[in-house]
Amino acid sequence: MSDSFRELINKAMAIEAKMAEFYEKMATKATTPETCEVFKILAGEEREHRALLENYLERGEFPKIPPIGADDLEPTLAVVSSITPDMAPADALAFAIRSEEYQHRFYKKLAQGYPPGWTQNFLKRLADMELVHKEKVEKLHRWFSRFQEKLTPVT
Repeated sequence: MSDSFRELINKAMAIEAKMAEFYEKMATKATTPETCEVFKILAGEEREHRALLENYLERGEFPKIPPIGADDLEPTLAVVSSITPDMAPADALAFAIRSEEYQHRFYKKLAQGYPPGWTQNFLKRLADMELVHKEKVEKLHRWFSRFQEKLTPVT
């Protein structure tokens, strides 16, 4: 494997930062105070994930690296780079759902490569957090999709 564990975590941190930026941008496009607040919460959670990863790197305890590499992050990187500022909210959220799912799979796979202990528990916690994000984003996607349908004129 070409990437070190530290490099993988750095890439994961970059994804978390990109997703926080995305949710912050979505908050500015929100049409209701409630939706704006949800996006701000999601952005804050992504920043928290990044901080958790930074703290983990500072511990410097990297047990044997499991068989996982940059290829396992490629689906997330591809989805995140596909999100553009001019996308309709429902379309952007569809990409965000996939990103959260891929991040969940990445952390889950990484956790499975470690023996029971602090590192495995930490990675499982991140995987669970991503799954909760996915569920929140799915709800927002359904709401924006219905809202977008109401705005689309029937011809």
